[in-house]
Amino acid sequence: MTVLRHTLWLVVLPPPWRCNLGCEKPLVASPTGTKQNTCFGQCKDHPDFNGTISFIITGDEEADSINGVDKVVNWLQENNIRIDGSIATESSSEKVIGDQIKVGRKGAVDVQIEVIGKQGHAAYPQLAQNPVHCLSKIISFFDDQVLDQGAEYFEPSSLQFTQVNLNNKAKNVIPERLITVGDMRFNDNWDKEKIEAYFNEHLTRICGENNCQYKLKLTFRGLPFQAFNDPFTIHCLNAIKDVTGLEAKQDTGGGTSDARFMQRICPVFEFGTINKTLNKVNECVSISDLQTTEQIYYKTLENFFQS
Repeated sequence: MTVLRHTLWLVVLPPPWRCNLGCEKPLVASPTGTKQNTCFGQCKDHPDFNGTISFIITGDEEADSINGVDKVVNWLQENNIRIDGSIATESSSEKVIGDQIKVGRKGAVDVQIEVIGKQGHAAYPQLAQNPVHCLSKIISFFDDQVLDQGAEYFEPSSLQFTQVNLNNKAKNVIPERLITVGDMRFNDNWDKEKIEAYFNEHLTRICGENNCQYKLKLTFRGLPFQAFNDPFTIHCLNAIKDVTGLEAKQDTGGGTSDARFMQRICPVFEFGTINKTLNKVNECVSISDLQTTEQIYYKTLENFFQS
């Protein structure tokens, strides 16, 4: 049976305990249903537990992420609602259920560079300034750079150029401008100011050497965070150990998630099914893995409410 992966939240608060549950999209069978069954089971088996369990439902994790969990977090802050912990059901496991949980993520920033030269005929390059050649040197330079050697809780930072946009349909015309977009994932060796200064320093030099100008636009989609060995994280690690016998690895690799918003107000970790088919055609998860995941969620809740 094919089951889709969707981001899901368990948000837990201190006395008077409150809890919210949420998913990106409704579906028939999925980790969302697993989480719902977990919470219904917790309430049924412990009818007098002093707490609340809630879902946060969102469909805006990807792209610009200007709605969804970001706005929910703002609302929680504005209404002085305290959250004790949050679980995102991202596909955190690698080879078997419970071998790994995500306890943080690197930061992410979209790096848009527009290079501006001077349009002209390709047969008369001396009368133009070719931004394509300048951009090739920019990409080559940054591709050769080692951003850092990693940090205590994070892998080394990285920069990958993912787009080159040029609206030039004439093969014999040197264009005036073109745009490239890079995706930078950064650890806590970096902050917004340091990243901006880094790009401006090298772009000013390279464009100056090639008689071109540039415009830089940085769109930060998240900052680095981590919750290694946080008491809330320990509840899940103990649950995984009890259910599977595994000592789960705490990891901060991979892309961004809605956890980057929740970490502003509470401890957060991500635990879920195996990520082998993540974002692939026929993405799926086995029913037995869902059942194991449900047991781990249930035990995590039990550990938390009994602590």
